[in-house]
Amino acid sequence: GLAAGQGRMIGDLDLLVPRAALADVERALLAAGWEWAKPDAYDDVYYRRWMHELPPLLHRDRDRLIDVHHTILPPTARITPDAEALLEGARPLGNGLSIPAPEDMVVHAAIHLLADGDLAGGLRNLWDIDRLLFEFGEEDGAFWSRLRARGALHQAGGVVARAVRLSHALFATAVPDDWRGGRASDAWFRRRLLARDEWGRETRAATRAAFYVRSHWMRMPPPLLARHLAIKAWKRVVPARS
Repeated sequence: GLAAGQGRMIGDLDLLVPRAALADVERALLAAGWEWAKPDAYDDVYYRRWMHELPPLLHRDRDRLIDVHHTILPPTARITPDAEALLEGARPLGNGLSIPAPEDMVVHAAIHLLADGDLAGGLRNLWDIDRLLFEFGEEDGAFWSRLRARGALHQAGGVVARAVRLSHALFATAVPDDWRGGRASDAWFRRRLLARDEWGRETRAATRAAFYVRSHWMRMPPPLLARHLAIKAWKRVVPARS
């Protein structure tokens, strides 16, 4: 029912549960017709040991994907959001499910945009942030102070501030004066977000490559990253040879 949801199609559905409940949740989903979308032994171990979620699950009848998260960034990432606070602050929908508090929605969207990827779908994700800021900021004058506090709680104050600045710069989002201004490095993020031509084709290959490297650098330490990429490369070569 939010403005950010208008016109959007569901790709996959993210569920956030306490880490201690993962085993019970997994058993319940498998019993209800969900199956592993990536039935690979290495991927299974990698997800369970290093990632913030179970391996993706696909429903055998409905052909829908879900990701079951116990937090919103890999434990190896440079930022460590407070998963317990996300769950405690969630707003009940009245049907047994809950959604994140408005401030946590924005924090999550900012982290997903700037700390968990290479900004490949950046403008769409930034538009989500613009719509969330517009709606929540219009409804509640105290929203902005709570957003700053929640960003700090989740170790994402700088990420949230940059997302707000980029939204204001590219979509003219109405934001309080003390959220405006800028950083010299914002120009690089604008360059990456706008790395497409008038036909929607990708441009600025060097910029895209730099942000691809950055996305992995932020998600895991270099030795772990090197090991993971080497294993994935080897797994691609071996089937090709056979």
